[in-house]
Amino acid sequence: MENQEIKKVQTWLERDLNHKPIITKNKAVLRYKNAGPHIRKITIEVNVNSIHSHKEALEALKNAMQHFLVNESDNLI
Repeated sequence: MENQEIKKVQTWLERDLNHKPIITKNKAVLRYKNAGPHIRKITIEVNVNSIHSHKEALEALKNAMQHFLVNESDNLI
């Protein structure tokens, strides 16, 4: 994936991270449909033993998002 496309995906993920995550006691989930020209759907899910705060859940999702962009972006082509 080109660097410009990675930046676009990162922007979408970070923007939506502020208002769209689903947070339960044991997991935090972000779901995107049509996130870009080559991306139909992205689901980032973080399972943890216990989420104690909304901030903790958002931090876990942000870390997962960064891992996804760094390690999986080539698989999106």
